[in-house]
Parts: sequence; structure tokens; C-alpha cells
Amino acid sequence: MKARFSSWMERHGRATANALTLFRMAAIPFAVWLLELEMRIAAAVLIALMFLSDALDGKAARCSGETSSYGARLDVLTDRAVEWTFWIYFGIKGALPFWVAGVVIIRTLGTGLFRKHSHSEWSRALCDPVWSRGGYGLVKALAVSFLALEMVSAGRAFAYVAVAVCLMRAAPTVAGLAVRFEK
Repeated sequence: MKARFSSWMERHGRATANALTLFRMAAIPFAVWLLELEMRIAAAVLIALMFLSDALDGKAARCSGETSSYGARLDVLTDRAVEWTFWIYFGIKGALPFWVAGVVIIRTLGTGLFRKHSHSEWSRALCDPVWSRGGYGLVKALAVSFLALEMVSAGRAFAYVAVAVCLMRAAPTVAGLAVRFEK
């Protein structure tokens, strides 16, 4: 199965990777619309597909050898748009405390601005592995999906875990900046 997937990705990877990323971006307003119409199951399925496509787009690009700085930037922009939209949406709706969105957005902006100045072995070991990125993505996907299904207690629990992981992943950048500014 893996060989078949890799072979297909080699032939179709670049178009597929960017198409998956663009699907996520285009799906944001539809997911919010479904939530507003209280079509919870449809919204949760679409949200799950959005997070799944996030896990697949980079793999598609790497398998086909068609990675690009454009694709990488588009992926990061789309990741932030998806993540921030749902944290803010559920904050506005009262399903989450608004500080959840604030912490995630501030951390993302801060590490995005300063990560290049604070690379360290610790940062790479904590933030780069697939288990770290994938685990963080899974926790966010579960939080948002449970909130979409109005399973607020479970959604909040996963959202709080997501915030904790978010802050843990920021620690190397903060520590690297502290060391850099001491010099």
C-alpha cells in the first residue's frame, strides 16, 4: 500500500500537494458556514478532512520531490488561517475561553518572527520531528472536531492540551532568544 501511495505521489505530487493546501484554504468559509447552519456532523467531517489534508500535503510534495518555497509558505499560511479561524470562532461562540486563541496566535507570531534567530539542537529535536508536528496537529484536530460536534468538555480538554503543546514547542525559541540577547 505504501509503495503504491509513493508511486502515485511521484507522478502527481506537486499538483496534489498544492491542491490539498488550497483545498484547506477554500474549505475554511464552508466549515464555518456549516457550523453556523448547525450542520455539526458535516462540519466535523470537513474539519477532519482539512486537518488530514494538512498531514498529507507535505508528504505529497516530498514523495514527488517537488517541494518548493512557495508551497511551504502557502502551507504555513493556510495552517495559520485554519487554526486561527477555529480558535477565534469557538472563542466568539463561547465554547472556548478567548485566551486560547490569544495564546496560540501570540505564540505563533512570536515564534514565526524569532525562530530563525534561535535555532538550536533543542529546537530541532522538539519541533521538527514528525511525531511532534503530527501530535500537535492531531490534538488541534480533535479539539476543533469535538467542539464542532458540541462535545464541549472533550473539545476544551484537547484545546488545553493543544495550548500546552503550543507553549512547549515555543520554549526552545524563547530560550534561544534569551541566550542570544545575553551576549
